[in-house]
Amino acid sequence: MTPDLSVRHVSAVMGVHPATVRRLARAGRLAGAYKVGRQWRFAREAIEKLRGQIIRATYHTEIDLSNIDRDGGHA
Repeated sequence: MTPDLSVRHVSAVMGVHPATVRRLARAGRLAGAYKVGRQWRFAREAIEKLRGQIIRATYHTEIDLSNIDRDGGHA
């Protein structure tokens, strides 16, 4: 069994500040989040799934180029 992740690890995976991870965990917006004493921990599987979603969203975003002319300026 692999150990669960810390706030620091999750913030690195998500590319956000650790305070943002804590805020999302407190709000119940991060699946697999739980507390051990005063520290947040995160189920590795849930964060890996979230990482995949972030990657898909990043690389599958469509960009509307219809308002840019061929010279690179705006139409």
